[in-house]
Amino acid sequence: MPLSSAECKTYRIYALVDPSTNLAYYFGQTANTLFLRWRDHLRKPGDTKKGDWVRELRADEREPHIVLLEEFSGYRPHAYERESYWIKRLRSEGTCF
Repeated sequence: MPLSSAECKTYRIYALVDPSTNLAYYFGQTANTLFLRWRDHLRKPGDTKKGDWVRELRADEREPHIVLLEEFSGYRPHAYERESYWIKRLRSEGTCF
């Protein structure tokens, strides 16, 4: 089934970075602004390893930084592919947990 042009959006691939180590801890993709996505991570950290990490930072009065890795116009499946690419790349370079 072909994708419609209405499904084409601007996506941002990002990393949440530990403010103490400057290492990427979490990777994601969003069609929202980075500020809105960062705020969502802080407001609703979730019951995950990433959520535990965000709560630990906040308990120490720190917050993760959000860093833009890539921005492009495309479709959701491509955003997942690019997110995966960045995870593999930065892990191989030793710049993430």
